[in-house]
Amino acid sequence: MAPNETALIPVDTSLLQPSWASDVKALIDRVNDSGRKAIADYGFLEVMDEATKVEAEDALAELRKTRKTYEAERKNLTQFLYDAKAYVDKQVRNGLAPLDTVEQSLTVQTTKYATELARKQAEAEAEARRKAEAEGASDDIPEPVAEKVEVAAPAQSERVHYREVWQFSVEDEKKVPKRYWAVDRNKIADDVKEGLREIPGVKIWPEQVPWTR
Repeated sequence: MAPNETALIPVDTSLLQPSWASDVKALIDRVNDSGRKAIADYGFLEVMDEATKVEAEDALAELRKTRKTYEAERKNLTQFLYDAKAYVDKQVRNGLAPLDTVEQSLTVQTTKYATELARKQAEAEAEARRKAEAEGASDDIPEPVAEKVEVAAPAQSERVHYREVWQFSVEDEKKVPKRYWAVDRNKIADDVKEGLREIPGVKIWPEQVPWTR
């Protein structure tokens, strides 16, 4: 194994030296200083005329340049952490893949079986109520309260329980009420960006947004 590798992933050990912690602290200190300076220098700047507009534009350019510089330093200091995390995440996901397959299969099977049991019990209880109502009507006496009919429950693990979850599937989109329709704002944004200027029910207008190189 190479000196700069662990048992799992190649790591640049120079990044793990004490200087890394001091470099991080130095970056955080400079970022905090820049934040305080930005508030002090530009926090109360108001665009009232051409002069203050130009001042604000210069401030925007400086702030964005500063942000870009610090973001580059942050990425340089932390990239190896992201690389290591990505490697570990990938290996664990790959290792869990067989568990996911088995879990999905067992979930489908147990859900199907338990749902069928619940359906049978509901049918049995409904039939009991119908019989009780029929008997009550024939005797012309107050309607009796049907006793709940229990369907014999199969053996079940004490570690697993069931809850009723209602599902749905759309069978005819034309019949779905409008309150369930969703506006595709991303599609609207793309079309407006491409030059579309009129969409029924949508207000479209231009804004002058500052940008810097």
